Amino acid sequence: MNMTTKESQRMAAALQSAIEHAGGVSALVDEINRITTDKVSRTTVYYWAKTRVPAERAVEIERALSGAIQRSDLRPDLFNCGFADV
Repeated sequence: MNMTTKESQRMAAALQSAIEHAGGVSALVDEINRITTDKVSRTTVYYWAKTRVPAERAVEIERALSGAIQRSDLRPDLFNCGFADV
């Protein structure tokens, strides 16, 4: 499935929000690595900013940040079921 420009912008903004919420790229990496055994690096997060966050990492980011950033914002192409947020 092709992503729309709107989806791409939403994903990029959500990742930027996650970075800011965590306190920077290194802090986001630390938060993700705290909850998973499959570690990520700062380089990986920068790569996501140029491409997109993998689905499993979107779930981990949501969990690491206690739901402050939703997986459906990071990957609306996968997790947006068309239902309004309640």
